[in-house]
Amino acid sequence: MPKWSRDGKELFYVTGDALVAVAIRQDGSFGAPRKLFDRSSFFFSTRFQSYDVSPDGKRFLMIQRDPGSVPRQLNVILNWSDEPDRQAPAGNK
Repeated sequence: MPKWSRDGKELFYVTGDALVAVAIRQDGSFGAPRKLFDRSSFFFSTRFQSYDVSPDGKRFLMIQRDPGSVPRQLNVILNWSDEPDRQAPAGNK
């Protein structure tokens, strides 16, 4: 999930093992990627934007993994796509 800095001078993205930043120059060329965070320490999703960058580009909001924690519950919802039809009034389907 790539994300531009607010000033448009850097592009942040998740690669194989890290969140990296690449400087974008005015002529359209770019610098070498700089590793900012190790991916194994934070949760990143490919399905939704799972991090954000502060307006000054110096701070990040991310979900930190807790290596000692183990999920205690898993919820499985079956036929979830049918739920809107069951909830809608009969005349509005």
